Amino acid sequence: MGNYVVLGGQAGIADHTTVGDRVMIGGGSGVTRNMEAGSRRRIPAIPLREWLKAQVVFAKLPELKKLVAQLVHRVEELEKKI
Repeated sequence: MGNYVVLGGQAGIADHTTVGDRVMIGGGSGVTRNMEAGSRRRIPAIPLREWLKAQVVFAKLPELKKLVAQLVHRVEELEKKI
């Protein structure tokens, strides 16, 4: 199939970054690390402050999922008593 890289509109690649063959980078995405052949980046660029807040929440998702499951169970138990 050959060697190629596909860049969407307004995609950015940081200096000294290696992008492998058959990489697809979506529009508005930013690449700050090396990308292996065949990988894809679809995350649109967002303001840094919003991205940092999202990363904090993302790291807590497993904990939040467990908490939601516990709360659902507690609500179900309370509904049984009503």
